[in-house]
Amino acid sequence: MTRVPNTTAAVWPSISPGRFASLIQCDSAANCRVALLGLPDDLGVKLNNGRPGASLGPRAFREALARYGVADPAGWNWPRVFDAGDVLPSPGDDATVM
Repeated sequence: MTRVPNTTAAVWPSISPGRFASLIQCDSAANCRVALLGLPDDLGVKLNNGRPGASLGPRAFREALARYGVADPAGWNWPRVFDAGDVLPSPGDDATVM
């Protein structure tokens, strides 16, 4: 299994066959042309006076992809996608941790 340093494993809901997410690999980046990398970090948002909740983004994105169906025209090859997991955020909640 390929593991990107300083990341946690991707957490996916159950995925029905025929959904685009069923084509996404989590075990190897070999021959993949696209990578997903979750950034579950509320600190950057907080420091910029933004709306908190960024930490929920990667999970929400994967849940949306799990529901996304695809048309599969004859002869079409989907690009291989690797899910590298989520970056581990820095501990703490102020600018000194960055």
